[in-house]
Order: sequence, then C-alpha cells, then structure tokens
Amino acid sequence: MKKILLMAVAAIMTISASAQETVKKVRVYEGNKIAYEQNYTQVDSIVFVNEETPTELEGTLSGKFSVPVGEPIQFSQGNLQYQPVTNTWRFAEHQYDIIGSAGNSYISSDYNGWIDLFGWGTGDNPTLHTKEASDYTIYTDWGVNPISNGGNTPNQWRTLTYDEWRYILSARPNASKLKSNGKVNNVYGYIILPDDWVLPDGLEFVSGVYKNFDYNNYNTIQWAKMEAAGAVFLPQTAVVRYGTSCSTYQTNINCHYWTATPYSEEEAWALYIYYNSYSGGTCTYGTMKIYYGLPVRLVH
Repeated sequence: MKKILLMAVAAIMTISASAQETVKKVRVYEGNKIAYEQNYTQVDSIVFVNEETPTELEGTLSGKFSVPVGEPIQFSQGNLQYQPVTNTWRFAEHQYDIIGSAGNSYISSDYNGWIDLFGWGTGDNPTLHTKEASDYTIYTDWGVNPISNGGNTPNQWRTLTYDEWRYILSARPNASKLKSNGKVNNVYGYIILPDDWVLPDGLEFVSGVYKNFDYNNYNTIQWAKMEAAGAVFLPQTAVVRYGTSCSTYQTNINCHYWTATPYSEEEAWALYIYYNSYSGGTCTYGTMKIYYGLPVRLVH
C-alpha cells in the first residue's frame, strides 16, 4: 500500500480507474503540461501539501561560502559572547559589535558582564585564563554549547579550521574579488563576500588591500543592505587578553581570530587581520599562544 505526496498547491489529476479499482497511472499537470507522472498498482489516498522552505537556523547570516570538503557554510550574525554568572552564550547583536578590554579584563566565573575573548578550545571552560599552555591542550569547540540567539541547541555551530579559512580567503573561485578591508559603523575590520555575491543597488565594494581604509566604509543603513546580500564583517577587536590583562595592538586596529587547528603544544593557528601604513589592511594567518584570549566567529 502506497501513499503519494504530491508537492503542488493546484493541479489536475487524472486516474485511469475508479477509486475502488486498480490504479494504473497518476498524473499532475501544471497548465497543459505534465509535471509528474507515475504508474501504481494500488493507491489508497492522495494528499496535496505545500512545499515549505526549510527554516533558517536562528542567528545565521544568509551568505553561503564553499569550503574544501562538505556543504557550504554560513557565518553567525556576530562574534561569540559569554556571560559567566548565568552560563549564557550568545552572538553579538551586530557584526561590528565588540566588547574590548573594559569587559574582558574582568574575566572570572562570577562576572555578571559579557566577554568575547577566549583561550583556545575553551568551549567547556570559557573563563579559563591561566598562563599555562598545558591547561589548554584538550580542545573543545565553543559550538558544542547552546547559543541563546543561535538556536539554543547544543552542537549546532563550529569553528572553521585553518584549511577552511585558507580556502575561503584564497582558493575558492574569485576569492581575490570577494574580500577587502573596510569599516562599518566606524569599526575597522575585514569584509568577506559569499560565493554568489550580488552587490546591492546604490552601493560600492572595492576588493583588494587599501591604505587608510579609503574604500568600503559603510554606515549602519548601508551595511544592513550589504549584510542582507550575504556580506560578512570581522571586526578588529584591537586587543588580546593575557590572563586578566588586555593589551592593545600597536596600531590599535589589528586582530586575531581563533581557528580550530592546533600548531604545536603551545600554539594554534589564528586568522590575522592587520593594518600598517605601508601595505594597508589585509587578512592572513599566524600562530598564537593557546592561552591568549582571542575572538571567535562560529559557522554552521
């Protein structure tokens, strides 16, 4: 006995026998054309249903980015944040939101504010801030946790590997044309565009590396259009945490982001966004001590 689900809102159905006799053929028409046809020996019911678009996971940006292996990924709506006293994880409300040294220097299990700089692989112990590499050798991805505005279900998100970051920034088709330094709401950072990028009407995007951030400066209204089209912004947090001390980078607009890939017993690979007056702003890779506190951007 078979039950046929016909994905159509309106259709004309032709059955070659009465409901109590053997059914030979089922057809679904779109206008005068056959959209679906199948032979069956017995049919006891036909149900018409609307085909629904899968619900997007909360906190997900629309842009899709190909990676070396597997399905394309999508970025979270902002950097990862954590409130120790309530054990609550969330994504920043906006892509350009950063907490900075003021909050992260108070890192402790009973701190009632928010932090966004984490030691490497501290998904199971986000307030760990010792200066001993041996305390960080077992990696736990931050995405194993329920993110309150990211579906609030465990194991929905993850951190990109070193190889995945390299592919997105350098190896996917047209990679060089889908990235550049920029500034959003007066926050310096780096912009990455999805595979199927289409520039919104009335806006400009100039790919490449530019001194003094002369291009790709967006206010919140302009950025909302860029974000709706799939653009990702990695804000330059300008600080790195060491224990409970937050040090400002020399240029004040540099930043690292953790990857999921270890380098040695004391270091792991990180994305490095930097700026200098000679080469402008760019995004590359480097290693950092695993006990340093760096920002995290999750994907799924």
